[in-house]
Amino acid sequence: MEYSIKTRCHRLIKQMSKSEKRNFKLFAGRQGEESPLFVRLFDAMAAQKEPDEEALLREIAQGNATKLANLKRHLYQQLLVSLRLIHLQKEEDLDVRRRVDFARILYSKGLVLDALRTLEKARDLADRYNFDYLLSEILEFQKLIEARHVTRSRQVKNKMDRLVEESQERAERNLRTSFQSNINIQIQGYYILNGHARNQVQREKFLEFWKVNRERFVGYPNSPPTFFELANASLASMWRNYILLDFSAALEDAENCYNRFNLDQKMKVRDPDFFVRSIYYANAFSFLVGDERRANNYADRLNEFYAARWESLNRNSQSTALVYRQICRLNVHLTRRDWSVALEVINEMLNDQVFEPGNLPAHRRNLIRYKFAAVYFALGDYAAADQQLQDIQNSSTATLRDDLIINTRLMQAIGYLESGDFYLADYAIDNLSRTVRRNHYAGKVHTLTLATLRKLVKEKPADWPPLLEELKSQLATIKHEPYEEKCLRFFEVIYWLEGR
Repeated sequence: MEYSIKTRCHRLIKQMSKSEKRNFKLFAGRQGEESPLFVRLFDAMAAQKEPDEEALLREIAQGNATKLANLKRHLYQQLLVSLRLIHLQKEEDLDVRRRVDFARILYSKGLVLDALRTLEKARDLADRYNFDYLLSEILEFQKLIEARHVTRSRQVKNKMDRLVEESQERAERNLRTSFQSNINIQIQGYYILNGHARNQVQREKFLEFWKVNRERFVGYPNSPPTFFELANASLASMWRNYILLDFSAALEDAENCYNRFNLDQKMKVRDPDFFVRSIYYANAFSFLVGDERRANNYADRLNEFYAARWESLNRNSQSTALVYRQICRLNVHLTRRDWSVALEVINEMLNDQVFEPGNLPAHRRNLIRYKFAAVYFALGDYAAADQQLQDIQNSSTATLRDDLIINTRLMQAIGYLESGDFYLADYAIDNLSRTVRRNHYAGKVHTLTLATLRKLVKEKPADWPPLLEELKSQLATIKHEPYEEKCLRFFEVIYWLEGR
């Protein structure tokens, strides 16, 4: 469904479960009214597979577009209120905010001591689940009450001093947590714009970027680190090492992030999406370094979490867990080069509604298509590989990084050669040659393979073996260079050569 502000109500209804819809009907009928107009609108929209404004105008608003717009706005608000009530007991941060809201109501009624007691309970819950910013808000509210009213707290020795000290410490900790989060986001942005540091000039440029961004906060006070400060520090270091092509160190950083959750088990409940992502990173870097045992271990950890926590996850977290679960499984089989089992995983994924185009970000969808193509290519099913590669190249948004795009076009050219379509292969090789010459993401694997393909397209297949042997020998001398190792991990040209 195309995104539009006019269809937001329909999108929300379609994402609601049967129990949530049933609870909304009970919530809407709480005043004893018989089928309010916004409930009739809800029923009509729930019955539609796709938004149909004309039908709603006829059935609900008697042709009055303004009336329909107002009804949809009111229905949207009522849906959110109903869902919030359902999720209060499932989402701890909503529970903390509810208690803070109660405290504000009690305070406005002049029940100062009752408000403070309620805030204490909210504070304990926020501290238990590392809601750092909510905890700061609660402390500031407590300070406001204590500053404006004479309460029993003043009878407790040093209580005011402890409150002020805790507020100051919490502000400092939040500042450092925000700093680590900023670094993590900035370094990801750097990779998106610049890719890997492949030579000394690029390394120095990146290390200067890293130094400048970290020195900006050198004067920040050293306070006890929060969970999220430590977790984001691990991820920032992971991205740093990834850019510097130190995949083993990046794997270690990803494992450190994962282990943060094992040291603080309740955070798996508090932020399951972050936990699942930490497992995915550890699995992905295990694939990059070719460590089958670790890749399989993290896929198993994700399956265990998926089985144990499924019912308690919200819809968004369920979708995230499903996608990462299948990608991790696929990574294991790619690491093993177990193409037939990888194909079984692909068929499962293609039949899973989670992998329908509307349910995935464009970049992730293209990355999954690329891995599908890599499996088809290894199995020699060049037509199926070409279909996935064409879908990637025809994607108008969020295409893959240039190095993977070069891989896609090399795989296509090889597929044309293997299929005997030398005219199309020659055309693809000429186009790719121009791209590689002006693209700084092209590695030695790409240039050597492309040079060999130029020779192959001019020869009969019977005369290919010496050329293929020469390419295999050339790749053997560079395959342990970090960037080339990554290229070969995503582009199984050596496997193709061995099979040939």
